[in-house]
Amino acid sequence: MPPDIMAWHYCNASNYTNPTRNGQPSKSKIRAVDSQLAYLQRYPATPGWAFQVGCSDGYTLSRFEKSGWEVAGCDPSPKAAQIAKSLWNIDVVTTTFEEYEFVFLEAYDLYILTHVLEHIYDPRAVLEKVGRNLTENGYVFIEVPLLTDLVSLPPGYFQFEHINYFSEISLANLLHVSGFELVWAIEPDFSSDQYPVQRVLARKRPANTPQTPLLVEVEWAQSTIEAYAKQETNSWMRFARKAISELGEGRPCYIWGAGIHTSQLLAKTPIGEMLDIRGIIDGDRQKWGLLLGQQKILSPEDYLKDGLRRPIIISTMGGESEIIKYLIEDVRLARHNIVTFYDQQPQN
Repeated sequence: MPPDIMAWHYCNASNYTNPTRNGQPSKSKIRAVDSQLAYLQRYPATPGWAFQVGCSDGYTLSRFEKSGWEVAGCDPSPKAAQIAKSLWNIDVVTTTFEEYEFVFLEAYDLYILTHVLEHIYDPRAVLEKVGRNLTENGYVFIEVPLLTDLVSLPPGYFQFEHINYFSEISLANLLHVSGFELVWAIEPDFSSDQYPVQRVLARKRPANTPQTPLLVEVEWAQSTIEAYAKQETNSWMRFARKAISELGEGRPCYIWGAGIHTSQLLAKTPIGEMLDIRGIIDGDRQKWGLLLGQQKILSPEDYLKDGLRRPIIISTMGGESEIIKYLIEDVRLARHNIVTFYDQQPQN
């Protein structure tokens, strides 16, 4: 995707502002930050000044602040910056890190790049900029999705927001060519997020340290990606067949979730041709009125105006249980009129 379109997406349509929870973090986000802080406590990263690249709603920075850090950060989304200030009193500079301008002698003891490098067009340039503005004994903390064995990769692992995909080897290679060395081995995590992640703490490599040869895994990466592509096609088709089977071909319905999951569902299956989809519902008001493919994005209130309580297909993984609870308790939609793909229970 061209950078200008991607920039518009992050500023106006991305889902990093928790719209259905009034800006409050999800349980999975809280669990992820718990894991990140626990990881850092095992290493010599004494609290000082921390800067988060792509700090979204400010929740992560608020947790670091409570742990003793002085914090700052940037994010391209004005809405995210507004939430960071209103909920957590975190001042966020509204810009990308590539365009962020450091003032004279501005440097930080820790850079937080959690789920950022996979979104960036030139991650090496970003890490080199981090290195130039890192204190002498400072660290960079990175967490990114882990490209690993097929069994651990969920449907939708490859998506348009993620430009880069890292195995443990390729992440280590990137850090090395960007002027960093690992403080400790990269740590994979298969439980704190909806897909496997890896985290690492790194520091600037001492000057004049010779570069070591990079490890190569081209054949493994190529075979893994090809095998995953076949596996994913089967997964999306299974979702489509489930919805069509439960609702009946041609039945009027709505899809809940105007995000990446729905984009892939519509693009990779004939579900739009087999069902009479009346629109896509989403709780994020910045998306209302836009189109996702040929479908208009509606507010929950738009759905209620229909008055017919037509079936809803929940097309998301991370927030499925919350949406089930809302539809049953607030919308009064019968459970048999709710199609789910991951069969999560309503969240208490």
